[in-house]
Amino acid sequence: MTDERNPKGWPRVFADGKGLFGSLLALHESVDGGVGPWGGHLRELYAASLDEAAVTLDNPALGDAARAWRSVADRWEELADAAVPPDLDGAAETVEAVETLHDAVMTGEGGRARVSAAAGTAWAIRDRYADAFPLPPDRSAAILEDLADRIRAIYGAEVDALDLTARAIGR
Repeated sequence: MTDERNPKGWPRVFADGKGLFGSLLALHESVDGGVGPWGGHLRELYAASLDEAAVTLDNPALGDAARAWRSVADRWEELADAAVPPDLDGAAETVEAVETLHDAVMTGEGGRARVSAAAGTAWAIRDRYADAFPLPPDRSAAILEDLADRIRAIYGAEVDALDLTARAIGR
């Protein structure tokens, strides 16, 4: 994410700022449990199942593992929140719009009226920043460095949670 030598590293891919906002918003959408189906919230679901197993199997170590996975889930949510810089004009409205859009779609027919307005807001701001990221290069670099640090921390926390889980089941 921060490797300037790698042709696929974000500093090179987004050197001119084109597409960076959309990618940061996509990161938020993919990771945030209230928006996307792939994010850290799945760790929360896994933790809930470990809590049930801890009680059913009378294995308190599974409860410890569940707490570790909840901590990982929190880190994923913090990553999602950090992906879209709050000091960027329109960023907060975009995040709110994609969350509203998700909620409206999940509501089904009853959410139809909210879908159009929320999608319009999200796409208008995406389009506004499609060709250039309006923050200075040093600010963009700081955002990417922060995200990379968070991802490294998530990786470490997941390794630790996996180890706790494996020990809890005797592996």
